[in-house]
Amino acid sequence: MHSRLVKPKVSEVKEWILMVDNSNTIAKVYYADIDDAFIKVTGKGVRTKYFYGENAWADSRRYANDIYSKHMYGKDN
Repeated sequence: MHSRLVKPKVSEVKEWILMVDNSNTIAKVYYADIDDAFIKVTGKGVRTKYFYGENAWADSRRYANDIYSKHMYGKDN
């Protein structure tokens, strides 16, 4: 699976595939079936956020960790 030059639309994604991370079940990180550089992060009580491009993985992990920290410690980092 390769990245495109243009960000795909959420409506084009048929399936979001969970990236398994046993250390952080508060936030869930998924990648799109049509492009592995298109990533979605969800979490309880937070807005779903989408990331795309070469920094998508790092940015999505940072956002997921922020959700986890806020949940565990009750504050923003």
